[in-house]
Amino acid sequence: MTRLIKYLDYFCFYVIVVGFDEVDRGCCGSGFIEATFMCNRISHVCSDPSKYVFWDSIHPTEKAYHNLFVANRHVLDALING
Repeated sequence: MTRLIKYLDYFCFYVIVVGFDEVDRGCCGSGFIEATFMCNRISHVCSDPSKYVFWDSIHPTEKAYHNLFVANRHVLDALING
């Protein structure tokens, strides 16, 4: 199981950055230091989050999570179905 997790970590990193315009900063705030509650109603938010890998400095955007799920669905199905 540990090898599987390591494989998914490396594979996921590649999958998550392909197809995005902005991969090194987040959509919310300045994009470099904000996380969770620091991204709020008064924070600057980019106009198109689907172009960003990260929503804030550590959390992936909805599109990034979707890409990870699609890329790893076969692994999750195998784990669930045994």
